[in-house]
Amino acid sequence: MLYENFSRVRFMALLPGGWIRPHQDRERMTGLGATNVAINNPDGCKLVIQDYGTMPFEPGLAMKINTGHYHAVWNRSDEPRIHMIFDGGPTDDFKRIVNKNYAKMFNI
Repeated sequence: MLYENFSRVRFMALLPGGWIRPHQDRERMTGLGATNVAINNPDGCKLVIQDYGTMPFEPGLAMKINTGHYHAVWNRSDEPRIHMIFDGGPTDDFKRIVNKNYAKMFNI
């Protein structure tokens, strides 16, 4: 089991040509917030986070994101972008998986 409990689970679809304007989900915070899993992430679809730039999503990739930073999404593809977002209490195993994914993405 990767999470001990969930406080929010939702699927987010962003249609072709759609966009989500820059926003914060909560006040600026330290650490990481929600987990975002790319079910798909069509070419031409970007999620940009203030102070970090474009997040390198690819299908199946899970990342924890600090949603206290301003972030925006746009879909310049011809297919819907679908991501699953959830919050809750992650287990130590999940934290290790996320850290391994970040190390792989950023060649650490």
